[in-house]
Amino acid sequence: MNTVMLRDGDLRARILAPENSRYKRTRFNHSGFIADVWYAGTRFTQYERNQNDGFISTDGCGLCSSYDGDQTMRDARVGEWYLKPGVGLIRREEKDWGICDWPAYQPLDTRMEAEERAAYFETDTPNVNGYAYHEERRVRLEGDQIRLEVLLRNTGEKPLIMEDYCHNFISLGDAEIGPAYRLDVPAMRRPQELNDSPLANALTGDEKGFTFSGEILKAFYGKTFDVTSAPVTWKMTHRDMTAFVQEADSFTPGRIAVWGDYYVLSCEVFMPIDLAPGGEVRFTRTWTFGA
Repeated sequence: MNTVMLRDGDLRARILAPENSRYKRTRFNHSGFIADVWYAGTRFTQYERNQNDGFISTDGCGLCSSYDGDQTMRDARVGEWYLKPGVGLIRREEKDWGICDWPAYQPLDTRMEAEERAAYFETDTPNVNGYAYHEERRVRLEGDQIRLEVLLRNTGEKPLIMEDYCHNFISLGDAEIGPAYRLDVPAMRRPQELNDSPLANALTGDEKGFTFSGEILKAFYGKTFDVTSAPVTWKMTHRDMTAFVQEADSFTPGRIAVWGDYYVLSCEVFMPIDLAPGGEVRFTRTWTFGA
């Protein structure tokens, strides 16, 4: 099984099974990978493409999560296996792992179950150099919403210190990113400060969020730690259509980044994780779609 299609009324989502033929890389979590979303006939997701600045695609798409952190790698010697959370076991090399790398890996043993409106993933990792965890991810469709529910428990002897974030590869109805788009980010205190980012390019911040000036000729990026909790973390709209998408989170973000290119806009919300042995955390991300 490579994919399953979840449905609830006008909402559809294609979910990748772990170790499918579509994604065999080591950047994104292989559990709960939401590859495509449609609502009321409108498509909301994109597939990552190569960039004009030479950056090569890491094969992301849709709503795909990642555990961000290098603690487990740095605790391993060159030649030793280490646990890459969400992915599997990778052998440490002289060069540090990077998001564009394509190393061989030993996949995690993940159990997947799916029904009409939901898919469930459960993983118990081996103990590798003192690191191990139990993870449960459930993707659930409810009317006009997709809910991603996560339980993470540290079953190893060492602390787990990292971040979870979702790299939202989104556009509204396949419309190219440009002046008609707006991204409001209530969880950012001062979006306009991202204008000073050396990679801001067409990204323009104001008191409430971002607009995009002119034709997008190269990727833009900005991030901030000046964040807070909000009922809606971010909302994407388009002045010429009624389609929109927004994200609400059960946690206070540690940081937020805004990234995009001519075809995609991504507001990345980072969930800080610091689990002592035996500790656990539960959190939820909820996306609401309108068309």
